[in-house]
Amino acid sequence: MFAVLAERLQVLKIPNCDKSRLYRCRDFFTMYSQIVVTLSPQFHNLLPGAGMQTEPNIYFKG
Repeated sequence: MFAVLAERLQVLKIPNCDKSRLYRCRDFFTMYSQIVVTLSPQFHNLLPGAGMQTEPNIYFKG
């Protein structure tokens, strides 16, 4: 999966998206999944399970 995604991103000339970097990103966001709640509401539809209500992060002022 990451190999195919990395190839597609390379074709689109998106830098720093090789397969190993994609794995590291996945690991980071798996470990620190609470970061997701700091996303602006306009991006919530891009998350897995879009349409689910998420609690606002009271610590994030943005």
